[in-house]
Amino acid sequence: MATYPKEQELISHYNSNPKYYSSPSSIIFDRAGTNVTGATILDLGCGDGRTCFMLLQRGAKFVSGVDYSKTRIAAANTKAAVEGLAERSLFCCDNIHDYLDLMIETDTTVDIVCMFEVLEHLENPAAVLEKAAKISTVLCGSVPINHVYHAHLQVFEHIDDIVKLIGDDALFTVTEGHVFFYKTLQK
Repeated sequence: MATYPKEQELISHYNSNPKYYSSPSSIIFDRAGTNVTGATILDLGCGDGRTCFMLLQRGAKFVSGVDYSKTRIAAANTKAAVEGLAERSLFCCDNIHDYLDLMIETDTTVDIVCMFEVLEHLENPAAVLEKAAKISTVLCGSVPINHVYHAHLQVFEHIDDIVKLIGDDALFTVTEGHVFFYKTLQK
């Protein structure tokens, strides 16, 4: 597995912006009126598990998170153990593509796939969306608008760039320079 060369700098960036990164995902779940009670959820690029823990508090049955950062996965596993949530959660350090491929190969599905602040870090975000659509009926996440940061491989200059990637049949909410999306897929 490849390691990210500026992992500590990226972690510092997220930790220094607690207003936004504390739990931005609640915005789109509230807007979509989603009840996650009893749902199984996969969080791609889960970091330290913030979204997963919020979803468990809202009644999710089980959450799994995958991230490239060993440091952030260790933090998620520690918090899950301390808060008594280890039986309802799984956090692992892996490549998102490889993890999704394994889920597809083993015919493993989840109710919702989350990807908050992830697509801009990927060489081919469309491939991740395509794979995620094979294992779930709901895709949701967020992407920064016109935000150039050294860790971003993609810069989405306008909401139209995101709509083109996600599809115009999704629910979109724009706030604080980010586009949140929620898309229900037909199977």
